[in-house]
Amino acid sequence: MSLTKSFIAFAVLITLVATSAEAQRTIRFGGGGNSAEQIKMQLLQMEKVRKELELDEEAGKKIADIVADVRDEIRQEMREMFQDAGNFREMDEDERKEFGEKMRKMMTEVNGDAWKEISKLVNKDQMGRLNQLVLQRQGVTALLGKKLQKELEVTEEQIKKMQAKNKELREELNEEIQAAREDRDFEAMRDAQTEYRKASKEAFMKILTDKQKKKLEEMMGKEFEFPRAQRRGRGRN
Repeated sequence: MSLTKSFIAFAVLITLVATSAEAQRTIRFGGGGNSAEQIKMQLLQMEKVRKELELDEEAGKKIADIVADVRDEIRQEMREMFQDAGNFREMDEDERKEFGEKMRKMMTEVNGDAWKEISKLVNKDQMGRLNQLVLQRQGVTALLGKKLQKELEVTEEQIKKMQAKNKELREELNEEIQAAREDRDFEAMRDAQTEYRKASKEAFMKILTDKQKKKLEEMMGKEFEFPRAQRRGRGRN
């Protein structure tokens, strides 16, 4: 396999399974997943999200330019890191972990710098809606984070139940992702992720009290239908 094809396959894998158990085992981005700023940057790449926030034309264009620059910068950084790293398949566990940590640090820094500029272009109401979309995008797995647990006053017993169920579901997801990787079936990876999110939601909602469910729904706001991910060129939308 050529270096270019290897890089593309690796980049697609990261995009699809960054929050899966397989990604944690192989790429080791860590248990916390993407930061809120990273998710906001991902969402702001979507024209439909920018319209939902009712950004004016000038602000929308500036944000679109910023996120496009970030996308290109991350691609370039990833390409250089991948070239320097050599054959990812031949890395041992420690080397993969180190590589994943370097990549996570790079993405956090790039997204963080860009977010400082974007935050100046978004008003309080727009930021509030964007935070709701972030929570919707994370889904109920956000309940594994301490911040949301604190806001919903989740008990230790509830946390243990969710962690145990999440471990079970992730093990199932890991097996499905591994099989899909071997077959290079990226559609199967997406389907596995979808089923994982669905099963997680059903399981976690059964653990929450009615009061907690109501507050979570309020925090998520009006349901938003995210556009389905599509292959795209390097142009800016």
